[in-house]
This record gives sequence, C-alpha cells and structure tokens, in this order.
Amino acid sequence: MATPGGEATVLTTHLSFAPPRAVRQLREVVAWARPLPRPLVLVGDLNLPGRLPALLTGWTPAATGPTHPARRPRRRLDHVLLDAGPGDARVAGAGVRGVGESDHLAVVAEVVGLRGD
Repeated sequence: MATPGGEATVLTTHLSFAPPRAVRQLREVVAWARPLPRPLVLVGDLNLPGRLPALLTGWTPAATGPTHPARRPRRRLDHVLLDAGPGDARVAGAGVRGVGESDHLAVVAEVVGLRGD
C-alpha cells in the first residue's frame, strides 16, 4: 500500500485453531512475506497465545490485552505484529475493542513513521 512516506505492506490472516498447524502456517506466512516491502504489518487471529507469535517471527508485537473469549477475555489470540525493516516505523499505541457478536475482541494499533526508507 502507498503511504505518504512510501510503500508499506499490510497482511491479514486467520490461522488454524490447532496450535502445531498454526505455528507452521505462521512460519509459511513469514517466508511468503520475505520479499514484500517493509514496513510490514501482520494482523489477525493467529490462534497462538501471548508473545508466541512475536517470538516465532522476530517481529515487534503491539502490546494488547486479552482478546478471547470476548465476554471475559483471558488470552490473546489476535495480534498485530510489525516488521519495520529500515526506517522508523513503530507501534505508537494499541488496544482491544468489542465488535458486534464476535467471540473475539478486535485488536487496533496505530503504526507511525511509515517512511518507507
């Protein structure tokens, strides 16, 4: 996508509910995304808890609270991860919000510094 500072990439996905398969799928997404322009933002229901997606990818997580189940969230399965590459892109703020009848809370994040260097 074009930003005022240059190109950036935003990806979204919904990985398997089976953790071993979700780990494999996340690794496949990372490999597939390798040639795409940076900064890169990955958002979605990764079905992997807490910091695990950041540890598996090496990308910067947007710190958020729990997202599942929506009524009484206890774990974070939904993520925003940033692979900035060159430049000053960073997550300036993040949070969670309810969305209609979903069983998950939505993750929202503000990414700033999309210079595209």
